[in-house]
Amino acid sequence: MIGIGVNVRHAPEVPSTGAQRGRPATSLGAHGADTSNTAVQSLGATIATGLADWARSSGDSAAKVQGDWNKLVDWSQPYLLREEGVEVQPLRLEEDGQLTVRTKEGTERKLAAEYLL
Repeated sequence: MIGIGVNVRHAPEVPSTGAQRGRPATSLGAHGADTSNTAVQSLGATIATGLADWARSSGDSAAKVQGDWNKLVDWSQPYLLREEGVEVQPLRLEEDGQLTVRTKEGTERKLAAEYLL
């Protein structure tokens, strides 16, 4: 299962404090993209088709996807777990998609759907 969101015409207000805090959001339209109905439908179709084609024919193993992600990530960047307010350091992406992190106290955890700030 893949869950993504693309802010095309509008971006939600994201609080900077409280339980629902997060990073500021933007939209494609705010950066000059075509937001006509035709363009939005084309974007949605392109994303869906690209994901479906990749899933059907890529032959990528979990290890390949994991390796590709590992090349792109800045592993030195600490993050804050939004719900707990705990700072964590990312260590590695597991084959099952979980992110292994370490707390300042040295405890390792695997994250699946936590929101990192």
